[in-house]
Amino acid sequence: MKKFRKSISGSGSMADRLKALRKHHLNQLPELPKEISRKMIESMNRGEERTRTEIHTESQRTLPEKIFEDEIKAKKEERPIEVGSVIEKEWEVRGQTETIIEKFIVEEKLSSKRNISGDVWRAKRYWNGKLYGDVVLKTPKRKLVEAQDSTIYTDMMKESQNLDRFEEHPNILSASGRPFEYGRQLVIQTEYQPWSITDYLLFFNKEEDLTAAVMSAAMQCLDGIAFMANKIDEEGPHGWVHVDFKRDHIHLDYVEDENGKKGWVATIIDMDSVIPIRFESKSKVKFNRASVCPEKFEKIHTGKIAITAESKETVYSLGLSLLYAMAVRFNVALRRREFKPFIKEKDGSVLDKENLEEKIIIARSVDEENLLKLYYVNRLRRIASGKRDEDPEEIAELIERCGKNDKLLRDAQEEVENIHDTVHPSVFVGIRECIRQYIDRYSPELMLDFFERLWESYSDS
Repeated sequence: MKKFRKSISGSGSMADRLKALRKHHLNQLPELPKEISRKMIESMNRGEERTRTEIHTESQRTLPEKIFEDEIKAKKEERPIEVGSVIEKEWEVRGQTETIIEKFIVEEKLSSKRNISGDVWRAKRYWNGKLYGDVVLKTPKRKLVEAQDSTIYTDMMKESQNLDRFEEHPNILSASGRPFEYGRQLVIQTEYQPWSITDYLLFFNKEEDLTAAVMSAAMQCLDGIAFMANKIDEEGPHGWVHVDFKRDHIHLDYVEDENGKKGWVATIIDMDSVIPIRFESKSKVKFNRASVCPEKFEKIHTGKIAITAESKETVYSLGLSLLYAMAVRFNVALRRREFKPFIKEKDGSVLDKENLEEKIIIARSVDEENLLKLYYVNRLRRIASGKRDEDPEEIAELIERCGKNDKLLRDAQEEVENIHDTVHPSVFVGIRECIRQYIDRYSPELMLDFFERLWESYSDS
């Protein structure tokens, strides 16, 4: 495993801060400015922490509802969920004679028409009159319900099961309470987490803070990805994988660690995109053109198997997610990456086998050029601030392989003045490792180990 050991500029106090950060990078992200953190917490509209814990504990003791069995109740709840809807559910709790009333007041629709997986709402949740706080309610897409698409209920149930399957991991989204039926629709509830990793990075200015923020988020996500991959059960005999990983699916939660300290953590969301790992293809697969690992389709043009779903592909998508989030933070425009492995025909979309190999090569080339452009911008900004380093071995290798690119350098020079903030070059080493070719790319566990070694060499310098 390659190591990155270069000296960094800074005082003893900075070194002390970095060593302290190293101790809890897998527990919590670096702290935000107090006023910023306070406003972010307020926007999450949460109830008192002790009350939330009590409600969550009692909620887990409720008897699961039998979905789609009570026709009379369903007819009373015929109206679809909308802003202003008030939903009340009655629950039996193990060991208690009295029932519990769970109440939701729907305040905002979060999903757009482009959201194909479901309709999503923000609602206030009460448990026997006690405020739990804002939660997210998700129902099948209304137009699919009206079209009587039978697959939507199966997909929703799988998402609900995923929320339970990974609930013990702090960096994976979990349910806030039991799923339930309302108006012949399955309703899933999860924690409300409105802030993303892109938002989080905007609030750091010092290089050591921004470096710690990116590295910590990467390690927490890798820990979650590895946890999924190693979750072996009957449905996922080879483990599980997130097939639509992108920066919009890395959110923030504010939690208490095992020592009672509260802080921010990265959370992987969109659990309907988590499926069993598979090494053979099935024609239907979910992916995002901007962030998907192009090698997901690489075996098609060899005439072997079709689309795969493996955790090393999610590692690639994590690398791109970090790259895109940093580009937003640095106000740097990257080349648009439009990877379209399918072509439309009369009978629907089919894989473009004839041109697929070329498309994969182009997609990888765009990803590497974008990494180098952001690296060049960062290097020029660091030089302007008096920080000069040799190119890290992993980046120098990429520069040599890609050859001299005058246009890329000119583009980088034009964007140097947009923002003066920087990160340490070790961040780019980590991203580079994430987007290597499949055969050279580490598994989630080994990539996490690589980032930890990278972090140690940086913080020890």
